[in-house]
Amino acid sequence: MRDNFHDYIQAALADSNLQKSLDLNTEYRASKRISAFSELQNTDELQNRAREIRKDVIENIDVYKLKFVSKLEENGIRVFMAADGREACDYIQKISREKGAKIVAKSKSLVSEEVGLNRALSNIGVSVIETDLSKYIAQLHAEEGEHVPLPSYTLRREDVASLFQRKLGVDYSTNLEDIFCAARLALKEVFFSCDIGISGVNFGVVDTGTICLVTNEGNGRMVTTLPRVHIALMGVERLVPTLEDLTVFLKLLARSTSGQKQVSYVTMLQGSRWGKEPDGPDERHVIMVDNGRLEMAKSELAEGLFCIRCFACLNVCPVYREIGGAAYGSVYPGPFGSIVSPGLFGIDNFGHLACASTLCGACRDACPVKINIPLLLLRIRNSYRKTNNRSFVLRKAMQIYSWFMLSHVRYSAIQKIAAFASKFFPRRNGWITKLPMPISGWTKTRDFPPFSSNPFRSRVIHNIPKTVDLIMETTGQSKTIRPSYPDEISEKISKFKTELESLGGSFCLCDKNEMNKKIIEHLKALEVSNIIAWKSNNHITKLLEEFRNAGIGILDDFVPYNEPGVRESRYYKLSTAEVGITGAIAGFADTGSIVLPSAEGQSQISSLLPQTHIVILSRDQIFETMEEWLSQGGRRVYENSSNVCIVTGPSCSGDIEITFEKGLHGPREVIVYCPE
Repeated sequence: MRDNFHDYIQAALADSNLQKSLDLNTEYRASKRISAFSELQNTDELQNRAREIRKDVIENIDVYKLKFVSKLEENGIRVFMAADGREACDYIQKISREKGAKIVAKSKSLVSEEVGLNRALSNIGVSVIETDLSKYIAQLHAEEGEHVPLPSYTLRREDVASLFQRKLGVDYSTNLEDIFCAARLALKEVFFSCDIGISGVNFGVVDTGTICLVTNEGNGRMVTTLPRVHIALMGVERLVPTLEDLTVFLKLLARSTSGQKQVSYVTMLQGSRWGKEPDGPDERHVIMVDNGRLEMAKSELAEGLFCIRCFACLNVCPVYREIGGAAYGSVYPGPFGSIVSPGLFGIDNFGHLACASTLCGACRDACPVKINIPLLLLRIRNSYRKTNNRSFVLRKAMQIYSWFMLSHVRYSAIQKIAAFASKFFPRRNGWITKLPMPISGWTKTRDFPPFSSNPFRSRVIHNIPKTVDLIMETTGQSKTIRPSYPDEISEKISKFKTELESLGGSFCLCDKNEMNKKIIEHLKALEVSNIIAWKSNNHITKLLEEFRNAGIGILDDFVPYNEPGVRESRYYKLSTAEVGITGAIAGFADTGSIVLPSAEGQSQISSLLPQTHIVILSRDQIFETMEEWLSQGGRRVYENSSNVCIVTGPSCSGDIEITFEKGLHGPREVIVYCPE
């Protein structure tokens, strides 16, 4: 890969579609991140706390790893420690053979790509279907012979429409709603018939033995809920000590990745299906992959393991913004990949990636956990230089450069010479178009600014006043003054409503005696014939009787997990429900989120398969934040449920032309009724 690196770069620079897509995508995501963080209070304090948590975990990774494994096993989850990718793949092959698996549904997982899982399963006759929209489209392209990965930012609706017409047999349509419908129907067959679901893990919570996935489309919920067996792959470093620590990263991750306050789904899994829970897998496995991580944690690159995979550094990196991800030749691209790839797979193989950086520091500024990426890149460059001899000319050029840089007098002199010489170089619009050897490589692909005859340092020094008066105002210890409201609950309700509606959801505050009538009127307006509903909620129990009187069918959410053919047909029957009705044990005003735990009579399918999700949330169950809820008893929920999902608005995806569309693998409409 090192030998072909420059060829990949040249190909990326020559690809006009890629260049246009990169500009649009990275600029959009970078601006969304800035906007999202501008609304967050105490950002610096939050980032410092996140950094300290990650630092603590990496420095004590052996201790946290053992505690996490112990808690997982206590929760009934089967754990396998994989020293490398081969062991991870062998273990999954073994499970697949034992279960007689033919189809595996997989949500996005970088670790699975790192270990080459798809190929390993294909080698034993197991079909792996990617269910993330961009990955699914890339997989369909690969089947036609296009083996270069197709990143989501290069997708055009015309290309996808043509692809779906050829591969799925649907009518050609560039309407995103039609494209989503085609993908939803095709992947529904996969979700309902697959033998095993495979996912990644964003975070593992040590004190509760919880594996946490953050997704927007809903496919992550599908592959962890519907199949009989779920396998989660995670790097051993992806741990946080407590649920309270997790809330810190949930605030930072969504804002850094997509500019959201919270992703649509935070799925938190404590085990396989417990007791009389109506859905969930019979077996849940967690594979903790080392593959060089524990060794990296002891090296000078250990800080690179602080990364939470938000990809914010990619969107601000001037190199990545020009060459994209495929050129890096690794699962992990961009600035963070230029550290992780050499750290895990060897500096000899990937050390050259650290040289593809301007060291401008934009990646460090964008990183939510303040990883000093430029410093780590310099460490890799130093090690790479020692093991890879440079040409004689380059070594001499660097020695001369160092000689000039170590003296202010010599540095100033060379600046003046360069300024004079640049007058004779060819220019276009004031920029130099061609430089002489040995720096001619710069102008092969871009222009160069002319050297100034009055350097920046001179301009600054001459304009600094001799005296600077620094006025400091001492105000004593700062205090956060919270406004006093006549009704704090009403304020939380108002805030919750605002946040939910900003996500495209609907909120109805109504008298409890009028709520049932309003819901039935809404269902009749939609001409609903079938619903799925929770059975354990007092409000819903009374509502179900009125549904029957109104002629609305109520589907039984029981799924016979031990009868594969019957199970599949049952899923299809449940998917005919137009509306799912659930309660919620909590709502968070700061993000408009609701909390749905699995339990007897509380199906996750009710909030997953129907296109409309109606939620009944009592006003006294609305908390300001997730932290407040945890401190007031929320932690106990994780002790009594195998699956706790935090839902924030409808299912959505922005994989095609960064245009967000609702309802890919989950409801396109979320309506919250709040009885007074």
